[in-house]
Amino acid sequence: MVIQSPFKDYYDFVANRYGGGDPRIVYARNSISIRNQYGWPPLNVAFNGMRFADPSTWPASDAHYELAYAIVAGCSYLLSRRSKLWPNDVNTWRLADPEEIQKRDSERKGRPRRRRFSWKRGFGAWPRQEVEFGKQYPELVQLSRLVKHPVFIVTAIRGSWRGPNTIVVAGQCPVLATLGFPSLIAPEQMYQNLAYFMGNTMNVSPDKALPVEVSNREKILKAGFDLKQSFRHRV
Repeated sequence: MVIQSPFKDYYDFVANRYGGGDPRIVYARNSISIRNQYGWPPLNVAFNGMRFADPSTWPASDAHYELAYAIVAGCSYLLSRRSKLWPNDVNTWRLADPEEIQKRDSERKGRPRRRRFSWKRGFGAWPRQEVEFGKQYPELVQLSRLVKHPVFIVTAIRGSWRGPNTIVVAGQCPVLATLGFPSLIAPEQMYQNLAYFMGNTMNVSPDKALPVEVSNREKILKAGFDLKQSFRHRV
């Protein structure tokens, strides 16, 4: 995988071990939306089938402490930050420990916990539909295809009764090193995960694509026959 990016991340050096990376797989690691004078505007994606709950609705999320999801190669990871001083800078987020979030919720009086989750597990849309952090899900793969990036941050999931849900994606591409991923995933493993995801999962390789069916008419013409003369009965 060849990385084209205006910034550096902690796994970039791995590509040099493979001669710069496979040129057939290009990761254009740039911003997800076009930057304006106020920063990177969020990208709103219409999407159905998301089993993850809106991170802004959890008890641990309030005016001074908020949660989000980092989507990396079709997997979700919990993020948190303690203030909104830099709302447009995604690199103010940090990986969160679900046990710490659970402890924070239990210590807050007067606000019951709305959902259940356990260590290394994510928030589910319903109590019986828990999801696991770090596990790849088909809907996250599809969302990555719509966003056209393998790495991004989901800040909110807005439900709708009449149409598809709206997934709010931060417009700035995050730096995984700043978010705290080096302590979770080794650089070699992160590079391999992203390279495989870009080349085989998010963007299906032409070698693995389903063969295109050719009609009988196209087969006849390709073989050099004429549809009018070649198959007429001889007199």
